[in-house]
Amino acid sequence: KDAAEEEEVVETVDAAETLEAVEEAVDETVEAEAVETVEKVEAEIAEEAVDEIAEQTMEAEATEAENQEAEEQRQRRRRRRRNLLSSGGSSSTSSSNSTSSRR
Repeated sequence: KDAAEEEEVVETVDAAETLEAVEEAVDETVEAEAVETVEKVEAEIAEEAVDEIAEQTMEAEATEAENQEAEEQRQRRRRRRRNLLSSGGSSSTSSSNSTSSRR
């Protein structure tokens, strides 16, 4: 009777240890999967952020190029006006002035 009870206790202890080992393995697997999921989500977020920054950079560069072109046009017009003023006006300005004075 004692040997049977002792064997039953040993089997119960073995089963408990096996159950504990299985629970630990499950916990480690769940934790590893959670870490992997978090890493994937973080990578996706980082990729989206990089894409957004790249898009904003391209838009800013396009706007800067447009602004630079507009500034260059303004400077060309200013130079043309200055040149016209310093040369006494162009033929179109002179003819325009004479047309105005005739009216």
